[in-house]
Amino acid sequence: MISLAPEGFAARFSLAWVSSATFMFANISPLVVSGMIDSLGFSAQEASTAFSADMFGIAVGVLAGVGLINRLPWRPVSAALLLGMLACDLA
Repeated sequence: MISLAPEGFAARFSLAWVSSATFMFANISPLVVSGMIDSLGFSAQEASTAFSADMFGIAVGVLAGVGLINRLPWRPVSAALLLGMLACDLA
């Protein structure tokens, strides 16, 4: 496993990228919703509901993560949650 300095550039860059990912995702919401409507045949209401559920899931995950970050082994938990998120998005 690669070991990085906790206060180094790579750690700071990773934290900045992860913390801004949800904000960037929210900014492209019109593209995601219109893509669901145009490409997947969703109605406007279905696409909006699907996107809102995804954003709500992100918010719940972040809030849960804040409370659990020091209590659980973060690497296996992160991998399991990422796989769960992919499974939900592909379903």
